[in-house]
This record gives sequence, C-alpha cells and structure tokens, in this order.
Amino acid sequence: MPRASWFGPSFSPFTPRFAHEEFFYTARLRAARSLPMKKALNWQEWPVLGHWQVSLDHPVLDGHFPGQPVVPGALLLSWLLQELSRFTGREVAEIRDSRFPGVALPGAHLESRISSSDTSTRFVIIDSSSEPARVVASGSVLLSSLDDAR
Repeated sequence: MPRASWFGPSFSPFTPRFAHEEFFYTARLRAARSLPMKKALNWQEWPVLGHWQVSLDHPVLDGHFPGQPVVPGALLLSWLLQELSRFTGREVAEIRDSRFPGVALPGAHLESRISSSDTSTRFVIIDSSSEPARVVASGSVLLSSLDDAR
C-alpha cells in the first residue's frame, strides 16, 4: 500500500522513481543499517541538579494551550539554566542542542540531572510523577569559562 501524504497518495520522498535512483536508495539503506546505534542516555546514574513542580496557575499556561495546558519548552530551559548557574557558579554560554521527547503537564514533579565534562554539560529533565519516570527534555549546553564567571 503506498504511503499517503499531502503530496498525494503515491508520492514518498524515500521511494525512488527512476532506475538510477533505485541504486542510490538501496545503497543508502545498506549504509544506514550498518551504522552503529547511538548510545542511550544512562541518566539514572547522573546526579540530581534540582526538583521543580509547575504550579497549576502559572501565567504561561493560559496561552499554551487553552483548554489543554502544556508546560512550554522555553520555561523548562529557563528553569534548567537557572539551576545550572546556581549549581556551577558559571553562566551558560551556549545551548548546543535540546530535544523535547515528552510533554510536561501542569502539576508534574520535574527533576533535572546533569553529566559534566570539560567541554560541555549534558542534561535531562525528567517527569518523576509518571511511572516509569520519563524524559521530557534533554540536550547539552556549553558553560562559560571560570575566568568569565568572575
């Protein structure tokens, strides 16, 4: 059965349309299958940075989304950056990447954990009120140097 998409029922950007594309398509598939799997985060072993509960009457929830409020990712990152600055005594120079694989609902008990190295700090924000605990946000940041923090 062909994939349905907004381009039409027979269009798929991954399906080759010409004979020469068939060769490159199968070559890419073989190459992708041979790539090593990305190592899963072992966040359960990381130290806890802080705990936070989003209040049910937080003003940002009124517009995000009316009737079905969800905690915005910007609010999660803002809380994390404050916790990182307080914990390390250094400012965050750059957010290298951030992902939001889960949704944080109002009233959820959130927990942040970090794993630091010399070059960057990885983080996860976990909804610990759900069973099992699930990752709401993850990513990495670059902290300012110690000289900049003084």
